[in-house]
Amino acid sequence: MLKQLTASDEWAYARALSRLAHYLPDESKSTALAIAHQITDPGARVRALRGLADSLPQAGKDAALHEALTIARGISNAWLRVRTLAGVSMSLPAETAEGVRREAFAAALTIQNEWQRGRALNNLSSCLPDDLIDQSPPPDRFKLIRCVC
Repeated sequence: MLKQLTASDEWAYARALSRLAHYLPDESKSTALAIAHQITDPGARVRALRGLADSLPQAGKDAALHEALTIARGISNAWLRVRTLAGVSMSLPAETAEGVRREAFAAALTIQNEWQRGRALNNLSSCLPDDLIDQSPPPDRFKLIRCVC
């Protein structure tokens, strides 16, 4: 179908697929999914699947989001996992999204680098349940409180 994608190609394809998904005719969506499945970088693949999901029929949307969530959960770098889980949670139904945000919060607390941990918590701040803000370590809680207000 396509030549082997380089890392920069993968992110370019992911961005393009997510931005163009709603404009694709139905007969092109299976090709778009096939391209997304060729992406090997987990973050880029999640972005592509998430972007395509909303343009698919419900069964396809559910499958794409399930795959994206599975990939996001498998990312070993906590900082990247937080960013990816937070992004996927925005596309999930509310009852599922809160659990995924809690996973992202737990992953954020494992980040050793204070700047990255603060940035991860800041990225999550707009979507965290109040009880999680209270569970943050004191320096991070102050950052979260400032972001939420």
